[in-house]
Amino acid sequence: MDKVVVENVNFKYEDKFIFNKNLNFNLEKNKIYLLKGNNGSGKSSFINLILKLWTKYDGDIFFDNINLREISREKLTDYIGITFQNTAIFNDSIRENICVGRNGNVDKIIKLFSFDKDIECMGRTLDTIIESKENLSSGQIQKIGILRNIFENKHIYIFDEATANLDISSKKQFNNLIKYLKKDRIIIIISHEKDTIKHVDEVINF
Repeated sequence: MDKVVVENVNFKYEDKFIFNKNLNFNLEKNKIYLLKGNNGSGKSSFINLILKLWTKYDGDIFFDNINLREISREKLTDYIGITFQNTAIFNDSIRENICVGRNGNVDKIIKLFSFDKDIECMGRTLDTIIESKENLSSGQIQKIGILRNIFENKHIYIFDEATANLDISSKKQFNNLIKYLKKDRIIIIISHEKDTIKHVDEVINF
């Protein structure tokens, strides 16, 4: 996927406009985009639109030349991966919490974020069972969410306040990670972290 085109988009909830600013912008591969605006300005609502969690909007959104209205929500999961600030943790192994039943090389993925060192410091392995969130720090939980997102090769990665619970060292690792990931992909970030903002290629104001 080379481009997402947003043309004159406004969105509604229960037939009432909650965003009426005629969004117009392009998202292109090999770039990192920051969605910037105050709380309630429409950033997360826009993410809900391109995930088809919300379907009421004016204007058009194109994935390459395909209108979003013609793409099923299931098909979008082939295109888009997303990390939210809060990550669900399952009563299963660390490995399964990252891959969630999907095939792939978890050992390789965790090294991209130095999570192998985290596991070693915890005295655990990928096959250690996590019984609850209480067995992990908030930063470790967030790292699992980020790794779960990038486990499969997607065209677009979205990170919605995904670094809020990370320490300084992990935030630096995340910034290196997104610079690595952006090759042939579109990266969308919602963040108030100054260090992360410095690494974006373009800011889209809401």
